[in-house]
Amino acid sequence: AAAAAAAAPSVCENGIESTVCRVDEAARKLLVYRAGAVSPPRLERALAAAGLGAYAVDVVVRHAKVHVPGKDATPAAAADGGGAPNTGAAVAEEGGSGLVAPGQILTHYAPDVTTFLVRPAGAGDGATAALPAEVQLGNAVVLDIGGRLGALRDVALHYRDLAEADTGAGGDGWTPCRWAASHLFEALRHSETVDGASCVLLPLLPADAAGSDEYQLGVADRMFRAASGREVALESVLALLRESER
Repeated sequence: AAAAAAAAPSVCENGIESTVCRVDEAARKLLVYRAGAVSPPRLERALAAAGLGAYAVDVVVRHAKVHVPGKDATPAAAADGGGAPNTGAAVAEEGGSGLVAPGQILTHYAPDVTTFLVRPAGAGDGATAALPAEVQLGNAVVLDIGGRLGALRDVALHYRDLAEADTGAGGDGWTPCRWAASHLFEALRHSETVDGASCVLLPLLPADAAGSDEYQLGVADRMFRAASGREVALESVLALLRESER
């Protein structure tokens, strides 16, 4: 199917919300409860500049399950963090116990169109698995970052690479995830307006707090929540594509 025309971008400089931390003086740690635009490396540099280099930055992102009508999900991956940008903090039981900071509900940022993270080739056992009924490429909105899902560009109902620069915002030297951060919420909301859309597909980003793209951890966190922890394998999506081409 031909890709739908992209809406005019509506962006801001940082896009995703602030990082939420707590100072643990006894353990000499800065605990990151919500990853955001201020990355762990930036926090470490700020601590060092303030003479607090002895403090470690520890990412303990939580994903709490709270009943949200129409957006509940019980993904197996969420039970122990799975593909989430998580260092092992457990998901709270339904009812919200364990919420210690804003933005920790698993279904935060989920659009009204069922959303999935697409695991890259080689991230699983390589086997194809049955896809959920919502995943039909001709009805899919693909929000990509840096061409990770580029094979779906010409077959999706709507394809957009959030890392592709535009003239409306941004600056020289912006990383792919910084571009994506500035566009992500607007693109998720726009997906709800695409006629015929049955699902949104997002790339699963490596949850590496020490990566070269300092916005990556925050973007990965927001996309995990947008998908409510649901994942599909790229191998399975490509198998569906090959079947459709026969």
